[in-house]
Amino acid sequence: MNQCSNYDKDSCSVGINKTTCGWLPTNACAEFKLCSDAKGTSWSDCFAWNSSCISDGTACVPYGDCGSYLKPLSCEGNYDTANNACFWTGTACRITKCSDVTTGATDGACVTNIVKEGVCTTNGTSCVLRAACTTYSTEAACTVGSDGFPCIYSLPVGTTTGNKSCRPKECTDILGTSNDQCVG
Repeated sequence: MNQCSNYDKDSCSVGINKTTCGWLPTNACAEFKLCSDAKGTSWSDCFAWNSSCISDGTACVPYGDCGSYLKPLSCEGNYDTANNACFWTGTACRITKCSDVTTGATDGACVTNIVKEGVCTTNGTSCVLRAACTTYSTEAACTVGSDGFPCIYSLPVGTTTGNKSCRPKECTDILGTSNDQCVG
């Protein structure tokens, strides 16, 4: 064991008296105390300093809640300690909501986003929080319910006239004669 300042990058981890060492962006090993002790301008600079640090573009800051990130660089594309995606509003960082997602207007594009409030789907033009099939008011939004089962924009079950609406898909809605068609 040695003092942190005597280590090279490959051995910069634990120093004398079990102190935690970190690799500074200035290419030196030092005893780690605070994330802000390093002026890392990139994620890799700050992670090398300590795995609990990220960069805000100027300095290293602690990995924490979305609300603790004060600059766009530390917020955008990052997650908080509970694995919630963070979103920069233009003035502050917060947990991403479905309505923040602009990756596409399909259920497949919306569902890939991690949000604290639940699972996202589409309303036909943007991402929204999945809800019960009966709450979707347009055919484009009638995709998947909050229970994960498919919705269908159709007439009420067992009728041939009336108004179409979004409802949970039933086996009788599947036009099939084989087991493969009905299961799929």
